Amino acid sequence: MAESGAGRPDLLAIGVSRGGPSPANELVNEALMGYLRMVMREQAVFPNEGLRINIVFHVPGPIFQPDYKGVHATKLDRKNSRVLVVAAVPSNLKFDEVSGYFANVLREARQNAIDYARKRKIAASADRVSGLIDHLLNQIVATDR
Repeated sequence: MAESGAGRPDLLAIGVSRGGPSPANELVNEALMGYLRMVMREQAVFPNEGLRINIVFHVPGPIFQPDYKGVHATKLDRKNSRVLVVAAVPSNLKFDEVSGYFANVLREARQNAIDYARKRKIAASADRVSGLIDHLLNQIVATDR
């Protein structure tokens, strides 16, 4: 898990867990890793405060596949105001669909994390992470043109 400044987790962390390499998931995995690098690069200008989100993409492979569908908030790190959100990557996702899929997961993860934190009475503001996600969504749209 990436951490920035004073040992705090990043405002938005992206992880990719692949169920083993396969020709079918290689390009999708590469594209997701590219977005992981983009998030790391772009978040440097956003203050690392308030609600933090850690999104882990589960890419199906020959060894294991996610046993769920969609995007779900699953765990809270109360000390760091960080919500873990998991995303099951569809097995039929094509390389040229990854940008739209990634953007949709960012939107869903943000809403799920905010709702999850609210239900658990976490008072951390989601303004910073929301601003970062909006910025990333704009970057994705700009690069898809």
